[in-house]
Amino acid sequence: HWRRPENGCRRFGGMCPWSANKSEAGLVVLNHTAPERLAKEISRCGVEAMAFDGIDHLWWPIYDASPDAKVVSMSWRTYKEYRKSRDEFSWQLLTVYWFYGMLVGSQMLLPYNAVIIPLLEHVSGGEMSRWLTTGQPAPTLAFEGPARKYFRQAVGWRRWYLHMIGGLEVWYNTQVEYEAFFEEARRRIPPERFFEWDMRRHTMKDLCNFLGITQHPECQVPGALPKVPNLLYIERLAPLSTLALVPLYVFLHFLNWQLLNFCCGVCNCCPCFFESRRRRAKVE
Repeated sequence: HWRRPENGCRRFGGMCPWSANKSEAGLVVLNHTAPERLAKEISRCGVEAMAFDGIDHLWWPIYDASPDAKVVSMSWRTYKEYRKSRDEFSWQLLTVYWFYGMLVGSQMLLPYNAVIIPLLEHVSGGEMSRWLTTGQPAPTLAFEGPARKYFRQAVGWRRWYLHMIGGLEVWYNTQVEYEAFFEEARRRIPPERFFEWDMRRHTMKDLCNFLGITQHPECQVPGALPKVPNLLYIERLAPLSTLALVPLYVFLHFLNWQLLNFCCGVCNCCPCFFESRRRRAKVE
């Protein structure tokens, strides 16, 4: 959408950078996408299940394009509980991801991934390609190897977070808005395809019965689901592969710093760099 001249593309050097740094860029694209096109693309990808947290505006268009889909609604919290959770979780998430982003962001300064990603893909036996083409295994349900973890951390900002800040996320700032969303779902979705999940009392057996899944080990797990950490939960599920990537990220930081020092020395453009050199020379 944003590469088309009629949508504001301005080519530079034969290239047209994606102009999605707008607060409603994703919502604009959605509004310009015909329902038939949306249904075609979803069908082509073979999506079996989808969560809509952070991309709430996609919910009704995709549901309307999926007439036989079953819906699990997370309506078990009151508006007061929702606001408390949102307000407490938001600053925690931003704080953790700021520090963690400082670590993994070392791969972003230069196009290292033109070499690193193909190398990891080869060493892992095509782990990234399998994940992209099948969606399996989901990183929240199975061990995530270093190759797939590195790839997810490399493209997560562009392929996921930009859609959230591009206008597709919905914040319910009043109790009326919050309750109206779930009430519309109860009104529009047939009861036989609608399940209002309650984290406090429903079990995996209840979910399996609703989805028509039988003879799966998870369906026999008794009791409600246990509470698990919300922050960096995928990294915590596979701590060894997370730690295995830390030396690579640190090495790229070191390499970036050396390249920065070299460039400052060549172009005489970094006063702090030369001030430190003068002090070191004076001490010597």
